[in-house]
Amino acid sequence: MDHSLKTQTEIKAKWEELKREQPSLRIRDSAEILGISEMELLLTERNSDKINIRLLDVNPAEILARLKDLGYVMALSRNDSCVHERKGIYGDLELNGQMGLILGEDIDLRIFLSHWKYSLAIEEKYNETEVKRSLQFFDTFGRAIHKIHLNAKSNLQSFLEIKEKYGMVLENLDALEFAVYKQNSNDHSTISVGIEFLQDWSELKDTHDFFGLLRKHKISRLQSMVLAEGRFTKRLDTISLQILLDECVLNSIPIMVFVYNPGIVQIHTGAIKNVKVLGSWLNILDSEFNLHLNQEKLAEIWWVSKPTNDGEVQSVEVYDHNKQLVVQFFGKRKPGFLEREDWRAALRKILC
Repeated sequence: MDHSLKTQTEIKAKWEELKREQPSLRIRDSAEILGISEMELLLTERNSDKINIRLLDVNPAEILARLKDLGYVMALSRNDSCVHERKGIYGDLELNGQMGLILGEDIDLRIFLSHWKYSLAIEEKYNETEVKRSLQFFDTFGRAIHKIHLNAKSNLQSFLEIKEKYGMVLENLDALEFAVYKQNSNDHSTISVGIEFLQDWSELKDTHDFFGLLRKHKISRLQSMVLAEGRFTKRLDTISLQILLDECVLNSIPIMVFVYNPGIVQIHTGAIKNVKVLGSWLNILDSEFNLHLNQEKLAEIWWVSKPTNDGEVQSVEVYDHNKQLVVQFFGKRKPGFLEREDWRAALRKILC
């Protein structure tokens, strides 16, 4: 990107115009419309009187290890089609090379640090008395991986310590380099059914073994859905997802909701209470957990069955027009236990 003042000024002016026309438009969607990354768009505000942005000069893992000190916050992870927001307290970071885990009743994350490039501490003056504070993490393309938003219950001092210890004032953007993102679209139209692949699927012992199965046969996840259709998978109508979620609300069925981007998987576990469609968005709007799913960007929804040592495990997987996995839904489960019967009953409502 050309980081000249003229370019920055022009982009900021176009963004202001967008915000006037579509005040509810999220920054990621604004960036997509303007043809730049979210982080690049955010940085056009760096000299504003209303916002203070510090680039954190530290390995992201060091910040992740300190997140529990922030207390009660909101964790946000998203992709192009889905936003996953979970309030709570971070647990300890468990790190194994570039792979990380934060396990907790509130915030449950699988972290892939090789994708984490930039970390920002942001303070935005919302009105005369309120300042919004957040930590935001981006990849080499300037796409947001994960965000932590503070609130009145959060430990402000811990945030300020992170900002002051690691923060750098961004005088100019010359030191920042953003790669150009090119969508990798997998074409499954020429993939033929492989007997060995389906046999290997039938011999799965754990749902986590599925990733190895895909690598072994060198196929994408969506290709696997097509190959296994009629045996382990079934294509669903778009309305099926809302029917399923409404059924979970009606019967207080605890579920697991996984939202993916290359740098993180964010997971919510628990019952849901309020499902609502607002425009093109299918939403879960609960006090501690929100999900926002843009149905206009969805291409395929699949029921998936995997054998395990604990019996059959069923899920619903949602894919976008770029053939990328957007979100997964499971019944709440733990290894060593059979899948919940109420979850199976809810699935039968959309499979008949």
